[in-house]
Amino acid sequence: SARWCVAQKNGNRYFLKQFLTPVQPGASSPPKLKVRQQTRCDTFERRKRALYAALRCVLGDCVVPVTDFFPFEGRYFAASEYIAEFQETFDTLGVVTPRLARQLLFELARCLGRLHAQGVVHADLKPEHVLLQREGENLRVRLIDFDSGFLEEDPPTEPRDMEGDPVYLAPEAYLRMCGEEAILTRKLDTFAFGA
Repeated sequence: SARWCVAQKNGNRYFLKQFLTPVQPGASSPPKLKVRQQTRCDTFERRKRALYAALRCVLGDCVVPVTDFFPFEGRYFAASEYIAEFQETFDTLGVVTPRLARQLLFELARCLGRLHAQGVVHADLKPEHVLLQREGENLRVRLIDFDSGFLEEDPPTEPRDMEGDPVYLAPEAYLRMCGEEAILTRKLDTFAFGA
C-alpha cells in the first residue's frame, strides 16, 4: 500500500513514504467519480493528520512519529525520522535470555500503554514494527510504521481501510475486512501483543 525511500531536505535525512491510495482526482475525472475520490481523500487526510498529531503527544521516546504529511502531484506522502544505522527489530533479534525477553516485552507494553493513553491504535503491531535501538548494554523499544493506525474514537469504516499481517490480526479486524460490523479498539494491539 506504499512505496518508500530516504530523502534529504535542508541537510537532514528523512524516511519518506508514498501512499499508493487514495489518489486525488484528476482534472479529467468524471464528476461523480471525482466527488467520490475527493471525499475519500478528504477523509484519509483528516484521519492521518489527527493520527500524526496524536503520535507527537505520546510520552517518552517510544514511537518514531511522522514529522510531515503532505499531498504532492495527486499522492500523499509522510516523512519521519531517518534512523541512520541499522537497528534490530523483534524479528531480527534472534534468541535472547528470558530476562531480556521480559525486559523487552515490558518496554513494549509500556510503549503500547503510552500510545493508547493518547487514543492511538497501532493496528499492525508485529515483530518487524518494533525497533530496538542499542544504548550501551540496553535496548530501547520504539514503535514504527503507523500506516494502519487510527484514533480509537475514529476507527476505519471501510473494509479496504483495514489491513495488516494476518498472523497478528485480531478476529474483529478480519470481520471488518470482510465487510462485517465489528468494533475496533486498542484490543487489536493487545491481541497482537499476545501473539
